[in-house]
Formats: sequence, structure tokens, C-alpha cells
Amino acid sequence: MKKYLRLFSLCLAILMVLSLGLTGCGSSKETDKPVTGTDAPKATEAPKQTTLQWWQFWDIGDEKTSIKAKAIDEFTKKNPNIKIEATKLGWGDGFARIQTAIGAGTAPDVLELGSTWVGAFSDVGALTDLTKLITPETKNKFINWNLGEKDGKIYAFPWAVGTRALAINYDLVQQAGLDPAKPPKDWNELKAYAKAIKEKCGVPGFNIAAGDATGDYQFFGSFLYSAGGQMIVKKDVNGKSKEVVGVTTDAAKKALNFLADIKPYSSCDNEANAQLAFANNKLGMFVVGAYQTGYMAKDGKAVKNWGYEMIPVNPETGKSFAFNGAEVLTIPEQCKNKDAAFKYLTYLADESTALDISKLCAYSILPSTKTVGDLDVFKNPKDDEAKRVGKFIEIAKAGATWAPPINKSIEDIGMRVSTMMQEIFLNNVSIDKATDSCEKDVSKIWLK
Repeated sequence: MKKYLRLFSLCLAILMVLSLGLTGCGSSKETDKPVTGTDAPKATEAPKQTTLQWWQFWDIGDEKTSIKAKAIDEFTKKNPNIKIEATKLGWGDGFARIQTAIGAGTAPDVLELGSTWVGAFSDVGALTDLTKLITPETKNKFINWNLGEKDGKIYAFPWAVGTRALAINYDLVQQAGLDPAKPPKDWNELKAYAKAIKEKCGVPGFNIAAGDATGDYQFFGSFLYSAGGQMIVKKDVNGKSKEVVGVTTDAAKKALNFLADIKPYSSCDNEANAQLAFANNKLGMFVVGAYQTGYMAKDGKAVKNWGYEMIPVNPETGKSFAFNGAEVLTIPEQCKNKDAAFKYLTYLADESTALDISKLCAYSILPSTKTVGDLDVFKNPKDDEAKRVGKFIEIAKAGATWAPPINKSIEDIGMRVSTMMQEIFLNNVSIDKATDSCEKDVSKIWLK
């Protein structure tokens, strides 16, 4: 390069000497033109523009709940050389669309996933291993790494966490002759409260989740884990240890028998219908996520006094576990701009960014950071939405949560467990028959 520059300088000097317009060191307007072409100094070149495709599940248009200003505009203002093109997916068809894109080699650069989807995509090598990109300092700031970690490798960055709690209509509790200041603490009290509301208020006291492909198994899991069980367990089959779904264990039977005992005082319906019934004073209690807060603000004007409580503990184990899911951020392996993608990913996950996005959805999800409970908006809440969500922070801090294992087949397994719940509580199939059938069906699904 130096040799080339020396030769260029020499040729230029000769040309200048031969020029009739040479008048000394001054320059004419013609010679003041900027240098162009391949020999232009690199310092004058504009930064290369990088475009990132981001697939996600949020409103990004002109909607009141749009996250565009915070999630996209603010980032690109700080990083003008990076352009974000966002595509909104639906939870109903998102999984299939992502599968199709990966198969076609057209995966996005940054991809939001539901935490239960991580296993399916990481198992086939579709997600980038982020382990080496995450510093110890960064890892220490966030929680819920287990939702995106498998075999010691991190494939998903925790972003927006959402657990479950017991939504309770305190007005119905009071009408039933109970003290709203003393919510049910264990399964026995939960049954007693449900019975009192049913008998004295004429509406179901509780709801058993039955009728939804994923919500039912997440509901059941809270009672299963509280009884000491797990979704996947080891079982001796013909002298060999085999992984099976944990629905025939003693813990599972205890959970299902309790739900059968509370059924006479409960509705058996999907979560969407339970939300509607609760918002219209037609249901005393049900297990739900913080997204119920936004639902009530819009459609729950009939209920004056309500809130969230921890899911009552199993009286034998003294434990309470709530389903813990999250919306996580990943970088598909096909991404060609991984440095820029990771920069954007960490911007989205930052507590300040995630909190502003959380506000837009009435705190239905929360930043997945260790210090979220110390934020002033939650320590000194000034509105009912922030006050109510404090219960979810309390549950997360207590570690009273469970999450499905990272497994490529967990969605299929979960749907089969949901079918089991529907068989028992909607179709009156016996617990023994339904659980045995479920275990046999799941054994046909590949488990790693």
C-alpha cells in the first residue's frame, strides 16, 4: 500500500509540473473538488448501514400500546447506522412461521420467542449460542436464565417475565362472610373459600383450567409442583430408567384429587372465559397472569375490589409454585450481523427499555432483572396497576415458580397434558384412566 501511495504521489507531482495552470501553492475551484472513487480517504466514507429484521409479538404501528417509539425509534436514534425492520407475529401462527423461515433460510436477525419454544429451535441448531457474548456482570443483572439455557449453553436472553397468581374478587369474598384481608393460604382454605362463594353468592368460587391447549397444563403444573411433583420424571420401565411425563406419580394424583374435590364449587373452563366471568362478578377466584390487570382496566368496571394473592400452598409440603414463562430474545444462527443483533438484543433487555415497554401493557409482563422490585414505580406505587403487580414480584423473588424443562417436544407434551385435564374435568374420565393414557401417549413423543 505504501509503495502504491509513493508511486501515486510521484505521478501526481509530474502532472502538476506539466500543468500550464501551475501558479504556486494556490488551488483553483476545479482542483477543490472532493476526491471520489476507490482512492477516497476512508475517513470521509459514511458508516455502513446495517438492517436488522426483528420478528416479535407486539404492536408496532400507531396503536396506543405500540412499542415502536421505545423499542425501535429510540434505538435507531442512538445507532443511526442500524435500521430495524420489525414484523409482528401472532401467538397462534408464530411458531409455524418461524419454522418455515428457518427451513427456507430466511430467518430474521433477532427473534422473540415464548420460553417454551426455545427447546424446539435450539435442538435443531437454529439458535446462536450466546454464552460467550454474555459477561459475568450482565448475567448477574438478570434472572430466569434457566428459561433459555440447555446443556450449559445460553440460547435465549431473558427479557419479559410473566408468572401466575391467584386473582381474587374481595367483594365476593366479603359477601360470602369471609375476611378479604385474610385470603386463602393453603389448599384446604382455597376449597373452603370456593365453597362459601358458590353457596352464598351463587357463582363459581374457583376455576379449573380446562379447554385450552397450553393454559391447562400450565395451571395443572402449579398444583403438581406444589405437591412435590415434576412435569418430566424418571421411571423404571422393564428394568431401565426412562423419562416419562409425571402425571401418574403420587404428587400428580394428589394434585388431581384436590382439583376433583374443589370441582363442585368451581367452573371448568378455559382462561379466556374465566377472565370474562371474573370481570363481570361471575367468578370468585382463578389462576392467571398479570395481564389480567389490563383486561380489568378495560372490561372489569363491574368489579370494585379485587387483587392478586399467592397461589395457596399444598398443606403437606408447605410449597406454592406458579408457572413461570417469559418472552425471550434470541439470535437465529442464520443471522449475518450477529454483533449488531446482540447490541439490539441487549438494548431491548435493558431494565429501562423493558420497564417502559411493560408500562404500555399495564405491567402484564415485567423486566427480567434482579432489581425490578427496587424500582420506585413498584416500591412506591402511585396507581392500582403498579400496586397489584407487586404480588408477582414477590412471587418471583421468593422463587416460588416452576418452568417446563427445555425440551424440543415440551409443547407437544404440554398439549397432551392439557387434553388429559379436559378428559378429567370436562368429560368425566377417571383420573387413573386419563393419566395412564396420557403417559402412554407421551412415551411415543421423543424425549431427550
